[in-house]
Amino acid sequence: MPDSKEALALAKANLTPAIKKEQFAVFVFGPALPEDNPKPEGAASSHPDVARHAQYLRFLTRERLREVGFAADYGEAEEILKFWQKLFSSPNAAASEILQARYVCGAIVIYPASVGSIAELGLFAHKGEIAQKTLAIVHEAYGADGSFFRQGLLEMFTIFSGRREFVDYSNHDACVNEAVRFVEGQYYRQMDEVADLKWLTARHLGSVFDHALERRSD
Repeated sequence: MPDSKEALALAKANLTPAIKKEQFAVFVFGPALPEDNPKPEGAASSHPDVARHAQYLRFLTRERLREVGFAADYGEAEEILKFWQKLFSSPNAAASEILQARYVCGAIVIYPASVGSIAELGLFAHKGEIAQKTLAIVHEAYGADGSFFRQGLLEMFTIFSGRREFVDYSNHDACVNEAVRFVEGQYYRQMDEVADLKWLTARHLGSVFDHALERRSD
């Protein structure tokens, strides 16, 4: 009988993930980044402080996700916008971001701390197939806020299955760890769904089910 090390080696030799991490695309949204983006110090006690921390968190989240193997990028990356505009006649940046989020991204992380990033959250909030793979990390001070952003937009976002977490933006590790946990969870869920689909296809090879899958992929 093989020991645990041999069994693990055998598993590694015979199993491959249904989706590789480098194939799992992640968008990271938030305030536009300045050319110089040093780590901010101190509490996020005012709106400018919150926005400044969000800029750094956006950068740090993309870098951390890349470090663990995911294909993470910013939503407004020029090459992404050009791709949808050239091949799918996308009329503007908003339409390109929706197309990328819907058809390519496996997960989306957003720090809604500026007018633009709040508008992007609003863009995704009522689209269930996008909202359900999106995490909004909101500064904890807004958790009990009476604004339309808190009681309107964020509530609508969760109605359409978006996930919302209130975290202190000055605690950079806590925010980024929340983002990484979410993306890893979305990756595992999607990988499991693909594996189930492959298993069903193999089990019913040549059946009516198999032919239905073929028609669906045409």
